[in-house]
Amino acid sequence: MLPDSANEPIGGVRVIATGPVPPGAKRNIGVKNSCGDFCAFIDNDAYPRSDWLTNAMKYFEDPEVAGVGGPGLTPETDGLMQKAGGYVLSSFMMGNLSSRFKTKQSYESEDIHSCNFIARKSVLEEVGGWNGLEKTRAQEWCVCEGIRK
Repeated sequence: MLPDSANEPIGGVRVIATGPVPPGAKRNIGVKNSCGDFCAFIDNDAYPRSDWLTNAMKYFEDPEVAGVGGPGLTPETDGLMQKAGGYVLSSFMMGNLSSRFKTKQSYESEDIHSCNFIARKSVLEEVGGWNGLEKTRAQEWCVCEGIRK
């Protein structure tokens, strides 16, 4: 886990306080300090299912798969305004980005958002990770573009 500051240890979880750095920089710190073959990224406001990692890992049985992601769905327990925001994000008004916020069958994507993203560590290292400088969607696209090459 990569919070800005760490006050309390969490049993079984490695916590690295990063200071107030952009999300891309945090992800790069996570990749650098990870010891497994895969790196999983999820935002602090996401609510993954308990089988999130198990479901994602089956796609890596194919050695050609470098990264896997899932949708950013609005939780059923959210209020009216949050649900309205989710409806807008998943609508035609968002163009190609709307696929990030819908549940559908597996498909190859050119752009996986990093709020729900798992990738092979070796591939992330090969593409140079995130630029770490900004909080824009362009970072995610650049990482995915690097992976596709």
